[in-house]
Amino acid sequence: MQRLGRFIWLIIIMFLVTVAISFATSNEVLITLYLWPFDGMLTAPIWLVVMSSFIIGGLLSICLM
Repeated sequence: MQRLGRFIWLIIIMFLVTVAISFATSNEVLITLYLWPFDGMLTAPIWLVVMSSFIIGGLLSICLM
């Protein structure tokens, strides 16, 4: 039963990675992020913003656990 659970998680993770890679390669639009308390702004591709948000969220959740 434990092997089946690990296999299902492996399939889910592979699917999510595939979706993330296809999203990253298909969206090359530049967006501008205004850094609210500061006067600066940051221009970056949308895929970079989304992927970095996931990574930062994952790291913060690991730290909080």
